[in-house]
Amino acid sequence: MILDKRILTGFIMTLSLLTGSAHASDCDACAGMHHEYTIKDAPTEIISENIVSFKLYLFEPQRYGMTIESDEYSDKEILASQMTLKKNPDGTLNITARGGNMYSTRRDGSAFIVDFNTKDNGYTAELNKIIQKYNIARRNGHISHTDGLPSGDGDTLDVTYESAERIYINANNYRILNFYEAYDIYALFKKITRDNGLDFNTAGSNVQLYDDPTIEWLQGSWKGKHFGRDVLAVFKENHIQIFYNGELTDDTDFVIVDGTVKPAGKGAENGEYAEFKAVTGFNKKNSFSLSGHVYKNRSSSTFELLKQK
Repeated sequence: MILDKRILTGFIMTLSLLTGSAHASDCDACAGMHHEYTIKDAPTEIISENIVSFKLYLFEPQRYGMTIESDEYSDKEILASQMTLKKNPDGTLNITARGGNMYSTRRDGSAFIVDFNTKDNGYTAELNKIIQKYNIARRNGHISHTDGLPSGDGDTLDVTYESAERIYINANNYRILNFYEAYDIYALFKKITRDNGLDFNTAGSNVQLYDDPTIEWLQGSWKGKHFGRDVLAVFKENHIQIFYNGELTDDTDFVIVDGTVKPAGKGAENGEYAEFKAVTGFNKKNSFSLSGHVYKNRSSSTFELLKQK
């Protein structure tokens, strides 16, 4: 089969116009209106085998549940919501992935972000085999969009080949891949990540997940007011002194657990409940201030402390 460049060019031009409408802004007048179509001339057979870029975005991947419980996939799960691959000019690959419990204050160690370069080592060929195995190109150009759904909902697959051929599928109202297809892609990206000494969990990430305070950043004196009372926190290495209304209330070592400064010991390192005497704990508010939290007598309050020169 010889690829007609006019068809390919028409597909790319149509795609550039229509994929923007697939993410149309929410509006009260059109909320709930459904649009579903296939981009004209989108090729359903890809000639090239050389992938130069790949993007898969899955909305709530944990809900890619199985309806079949009696095969080799029955105990599998997908934890990554974004997976991308891009071939660099020198032939190496840039790999990114993120997922896990990213959007909750409950940190269970599952959240991860990885971003690294690696030699190809046959990874793009393996990825293309998955695409061919499930004949994913047969759905190329299919767009399904329901107006009024929250921005960010939905799944997107975008694959570009060395020949400029492209697979693009997008829907904000249903899953664009079945579990087998999505899991095989996920398993390959996880393998690539592990081959490079990283993993799909918090401990295996190489990108900072949270803007947490560090011992180095805390060093020095921080001052604020809590209901008119002066609060001074002095950090020296892993030790803290807290002065509340002029009185030294705490003089102890500290640890940072899930982004919160807590007194060392008392099970704090294991995430158990621990608090200072005057101030329950501290969190980083931004690059130049701390938030102090006080939970006393079933009430709570927060105040700001600024770094002192």
